[in-house]
Amino acid sequence: MKTNCATKIIATLGPATSTEKTIRDLLRAGVDIFRLNFSHGDLPWHDALLKRIKKVSSKLRVPVATMMDLPGPKIRIGEVRGDRIELKRGDRVILKSDGRSTNDGEIPVNYRNLHRNLKKGDAIFINDGAVKLTVRRITGARITCLVNVGGAISSHKGVNLPGVDLSTPSLTKYDRQCVRFGIRGKFDFIAMSFVRKANDIKSLKRLVKSLGGNQFVIAKIEKREAVDRIDDILRQTDGIMVARGDLGVEIPIEEVPGIQKRLIADCINAGVPVITATQVLDSMVHNPRPTRAEAADAANAVLDGTDALMLSQETAIGDYPVEAVRILRAIAFESEKKLQFKSFIGSKKGNISDIADCVARSVCETAEVLGVNIIAAPTRSGHTARLISRYRPSAKIVALSENYSTRKHLSLSWGVRSMEINQKLPFDRLILEIRKKLAEERMVKPGEKIIITAGSPGSEAGKTNLMMVEMI
Repeated sequence: MKTNCATKIIATLGPATSTEKTIRDLLRAGVDIFRLNFSHGDLPWHDALLKRIKKVSSKLRVPVATMMDLPGPKIRIGEVRGDRIELKRGDRVILKSDGRSTNDGEIPVNYRNLHRNLKKGDAIFINDGAVKLTVRRITGARITCLVNVGGAISSHKGVNLPGVDLSTPSLTKYDRQCVRFGIRGKFDFIAMSFVRKANDIKSLKRLVKSLGGNQFVIAKIEKREAVDRIDDILRQTDGIMVARGDLGVEIPIEEVPGIQKRLIADCINAGVPVITATQVLDSMVHNPRPTRAEAADAANAVLDGTDALMLSQETAIGDYPVEAVRILRAIAFESEKKLQFKSFIGSKKGNISDIADCVARSVCETAEVLGVNIIAAPTRSGHTARLISRYRPSAKIVALSENYSTRKHLSLSWGVRSMEINQKLPFDRLILEIRKKLAEERMVKPGEKIIITAGSPGSEAGKTNLMMVEMI
């Protein structure tokens, strides 16, 4: 049974969840956004999966947004002879940046500039940090390394180079191909991998716009450079993802919890949606229940105010994908009961020159004082609803918009439910229509109070400057 949860749930689809039946079950369990990871599978496979999502969503009349996650300039091991090499501490191995191995024991890498970007003493991590090497000598495309931490190396495993300034472009040729596909397929969000600076986001937004798209761009925070430049990135991006997998390899693991808390707080203050991702319920890939530590981790992200929690392997290849969604939603629902509105209203810097933000804050404070359960926010761009959402009020936020893309984009914002409305109606008719919509959806009862935000008659379009308390 789907709980009325303010924290949004993102589920990654993959081989374990590619059928119409499983997609239907995931929607009923409470998924708000489906993520398709373009690091795996080809474009025809993703096209078929996208069509299934839209078919099931239409049949159930349950709206669901879609996110494409670009591979980015991910460095990977190439084809390893025998598909597996066992490395032992103290071994010396050779990485080849031309992508080819000619002798047993050599490990090909798919990044041709690797030998140019590395220097003696640099650390190389493979397979999510499970194996650690140190560069000892570079001869042409051959990089001789000492094995510090051993383990198995297999084909296509990821390579991380903490602190190394890479010359690879932020958008690869395949990324651009994926973006074209995503715009044709009408994805709602595009997640950009390995963002290093604000210009990376700007370049993707320019590409999307040039191709006629209006997708929201999500910056995946996976590198130290991105953490250090987060203020600049927040001014350009439509949302961020705290991608703790690569982030936990690129920086010391003990720093990750503090950085996660800081990033969530920075995003809430900026009014930018934030996703907490990677290994949220990782043990559920093969077990029907998560560990207590995983439940506490997810709960703490909710208590910090994350807009969304994302499942990756748990739903893409896991044995219990639907159960993972149900359990994560239940954890979020219970944790939200402990959220303290006062801690969010008091921590926002705000912008006293921004009338809409002042109205949003007043709306949330009034809702708390009067015990109002519904805040209705007519909005063309979604800006007003996001401003209200950043204060994490106890009341439900209902965004009403005639813009289909706006309603889809708001599926990432904490506590926001979107509904369609004709915003061209005269002011009085618009207010009556809002009341009617809420009554039809059985969201309000006679005698209840609601709060409506709006632009006063005669005010500039798109400018929220009015708050109304209405009795049903």
